[in-house]
Amino acid sequence: MPASLREQVLSAYGGEARWLGAKAVEAVVSSGGLAYKALAEEILAQDEGSGK
Repeated sequence: MPASLREQVLSAYGGEARWLGAKAVEAVVSSGGLAYKALAEEILAQDEGSGK
């Protein structure tokens, strides 16, 4: 029987015990590209229209 996706991911990243023992998790997120730029422009346009 194949391992579940959860089991595969936990195994690939140190095992369940490691994650259960963690006190914090840090992540760095990078985003960009056309969709991100379009969303940012839309948010800025909304802010300008609301007087913020």
